Amino acid sequence: MKRLSFSIVILLVVILLGSSMVQAQDYSKLIPESPLVLIKIDLKQFADSKMFSALNVGAIKKVTEQISPEFEKLTGFSPSRDIVQAGFVMGKDINLDSKDLNNMFMYVFGNFNPEKIMGELEREKELGVKYEKIGASTIIKIKDIDKCMFAFIDKNLFVIGSSDVVMAMIEGKFKGAGIPPAAKDTFEKSPIFINIENTGKLKEAILEGALTKAPAEAKTIVEKITSLTVYNVSGVNVTARFGIADKAAVAEITKKYEELKKMAIALLDAKDSENNDKIKAMSTLELFKSDAHNKKIVIALAREAMDAIKYEPAENSASLVIAPPEAFKEVISPEIIPVLIGGAAVVAAIAVPNFMKAKQTAIGKSCTANMRTIEGACELYAMDNPAFNVKTLEELKDKGYLKNIPVCRDGGKYEFEFDKATSKINVKCSIHGKLEIN
Repeated sequence: MKRLSFSIVILLVVILLGSSMVQAQDYSKLIPESPLVLIKIDLKQFADSKMFSALNVGAIKKVTEQISPEFEKLTGFSPSRDIVQAGFVMGKDINLDSKDLNNMFMYVFGNFNPEKIMGELEREKELGVKYEKIGASTIIKIKDIDKCMFAFIDKNLFVIGSSDVVMAMIEGKFKGAGIPPAAKDTFEKSPIFINIENTGKLKEAILEGALTKAPAEAKTIVEKITSLTVYNVSGVNVTARFGIADKAAVAEITKKYEELKKMAIALLDAKDSENNDKIKAMSTLELFKSDAHNKKIVIALAREAMDAIKYEPAENSASLVIAPPEAFKEVISPEIIPVLIGGAAVVAAIAVPNFMKAKQTAIGKSCTANMRTIEGACELYAMDNPAFNVKTLEELKDKGYLKNIPVCRDGGKYEFEFDKATSKINVKCSIHGKLEIN
């Protein structure tokens, strides 16, 4: 029985992630007004796809075929037939400063038999599961789990979330508003939909939490973004649309994107050239043993990925449209879009901060070089003029000690002073701080 219970748990995880059927859902009582985060995933295409069939072979298929009939007999539903859709919602009134979970929940639409499911779970004494009926709803209580609440709101909706939301749903007090009008079309047409409103406490949490150690430039960009919507309504193309504060912010972000892309291309060129030089110096055996070939493939894939991304600025938004090359579309089907989006998110989470950090490092080194130049000019001037009566870079230039006035790429202002007691020049940038004295 323990083996069967374990298999049931595994199967539940698999089916919630990998099978669904599309049908019209009533969101009027599920989605609150102006949610901060709204995620929806329809997985019908994945369940019916060649990719799923390819994965469901051998030992996996055998286990599924053994467990599925028993699972249906015990719980009263068939995963491939009855699981419909999954999603996540975070309400606008969430208190992120609270220690208690609030104003958020995950949901699964389907066709459930709560009584049979709970009957089976209660038999597993080690789980410590109990349930309570309130009208048409069934609250699931699991031993040692009190931070969130599990409940079948009815036979078609299962939720896991903060107790305030779940109890409001059960008592009929939840204030639903349905799909936000501006998102309705893409929400209904896209098998995967993600919308995040970058505002209020959530914005603070992103800037002060997730981006605490991020470069200042990255924080500046995020501050100007008002929302992010990811959807897929056209074949295998995926669009990530960023709502942006105003035209000036769009222009600034566009400039940053172009700089970032140029830096990425330059980095790939440098890595490719370095790899090619190593290959030329290798013998046949060394080439066979090295990972040089794999590196070239990775670089080539990175170039293809960059070519697949189209940047489209608008008046108060900017979109990144990921459109795979025609040759790739033959092997990429819509059902793996969620996988591609997840992979792209992971790659972006790793690559973008690294690119931004690399850029900030380069700018920091450039600023240090500028301050060294100013320091050298001041030292020459001090040797010729012990009284040291200049106060600006313009004066140093006019007197011939600077060829050009250095400019900080981050917009910092340079200041300098001559310490007559120690005969040392102190130079600082308003952004990058004082020049370190070696």
